Amino acid sequence: MNRDPYSFSVKDKKVVARDTWEITLDTQHTPFSFIPGQYIRMTIPEISKEVDGGNSRSFTLSSSPTHTTTITITTRASGSPFKKALLKIPLGENILVRGPFGEFILPENPKEPVTLIAGGIGITPFLSMIRFELEKKSKRPMALIYANSSQDRAAYLNELLQASSDTSHFTFYPYYRRIDEAIIKKLPFERHTMYYLCGPPMFVAQMKKNLFDVRKIDPDRVLTEDFDGYIGLEN
Repeated sequence: MNRDPYSFSVKDKKVVARDTWEITLDTQHTPFSFIPGQYIRMTIPEISKEVDGGNSRSFTLSSSPTHTTTITITTRASGSPFKKALLKIPLGENILVRGPFGEFILPENPKEPVTLIAGGIGITPFLSMIRFELEKKSKRPMALIYANSSQDRAAYLNELLQASSDTSHFTFYPYYRRIDEAIIKKLPFERHTMYYLCGPPMFVAQMKKNLFDVRKIDPDRVLTEDFDGYIGLEN
């Protein structure tokens, strides 16, 4: 990992779901490598460090590392000074990036099955993982359980539906409601699978409880990542 910050220009910005933006940074002039599931620390120097939350934020990378000339992050819009500045920043403007960071990554064994459980914007690390696994023609069995408060809040829904249709070893379970105990009881959880949970802290805590108490999953087979600052599936 490079300890000095990178300076990447904003190449593209687009809406990928209601109140959800994808930001693409141009990395073609500076090599940048990462593992799916890792995150970066972004700094907008023009924002004062004294504002609420400061001028830096962490974002999980949603792109696949096979795309060597760009990286993308995906975020919900909010009223924070940082988010407002990020979404207004002109194309071509530079953002400072540190990283990558994090150990929320897939098992080394390429055949070990995984079940990915995302709440809202918690889809981002899983999108990177899924894209990478499919692009390299992996045969790893993967299941994605993706909960949002409504269908129009489900980022990358069409891409995920198409991937599930095209790929026999990738199963997709979208929900536009809270995943309750009744749903957990019906889903095909296996004890030999690795489970990854990502989303707002309350979502992750409830999913852990359901896996441990309802499905008796071994805690050693569950990895989690909380997205602090988000409350529920509306985020």
